[in-house]
Amino acid sequence: TAAEYTHIDITFYYAVSAQGKIDLRDDDLFSAMEWIRQENGYILRLYLRQQGAFYGYHAAYDEQGRLEFRFLRPYQCEEADNDYGVSLSGAVIMLDAGHGGQDPGAVNADGTIRESELNLLLAQQLQQELEKLGATVIMTRTDETEVTLEQRTQMIREHLPDIFVSLHRNASESEGATGYENYYYYPFSKALSDAIYNRSVNLLNGRGQYYYPFYVTRVTECPAILTENGYVSTQTEAQQIADPAFNRQLAQEITAGIV
Repeated sequence: TAAEYTHIDITFYYAVSAQGKIDLRDDDLFSAMEWIRQENGYILRLYLRQQGAFYGYHAAYDEQGRLEFRFLRPYQCEEADNDYGVSLSGAVIMLDAGHGGQDPGAVNADGTIRESELNLLLAQQLQQELEKLGATVIMTRTDETEVTLEQRTQMIREHLPDIFVSLHRNASESEGATGYENYYYYPFSKALSDAIYNRSVNLLNGRGQYYYPFYVTRVTECPAILTENGYVSTQTEAQQIADPAFNRQLAQEITAGIV
């Protein structure tokens, strides 16, 4: 479901006391805080400035051994004179070309079209579009090398992007399956899922968007989705999604969704 929450709770189990205030008068994300006593500890409740306007968090111990919470500050676009009408200067977007190296992903019937290569092609086209708008684009891979799921999520935690998009192609035993679908896990990723889905189906048959706990969609640091951009197993669509010109068009639609 879409994000509809009004506050974020951090529970400190078995805490016997809690004190201290946070000055949130000029904060972009939160408007107020309070401590709430519970039978098994305390809750630090942070009230959102706008309902549903929460985009991710990161929790880790700092060098002094203190538990630190970081919350993704909402990126603000500015208008610009280009095809998309905005500048993405200062935005950090991570693109994840699925599979790679010894893991080719889906392969068509005669073995000439490999999903991993098509994913990288689309990621490179999308990188060009986003960089034209001024975005900083981080690629989880830039060639046909294997990157583990753990390495991909570690890159998210290292770079803390504003948005993460994993790019895949689909396959099916059902002859003639075609189209686009995507997946999200946390409610704060649903808006990104909606926006990219609504643009991508201009070029590919829409098959829906779904809640699913893929490894890369379960990161908490930012909105994250996994996309399936056409079927390698259907020969006519495989030829279409292998065409660089088609991938340029699809990259433009995905960019519009990100914008």
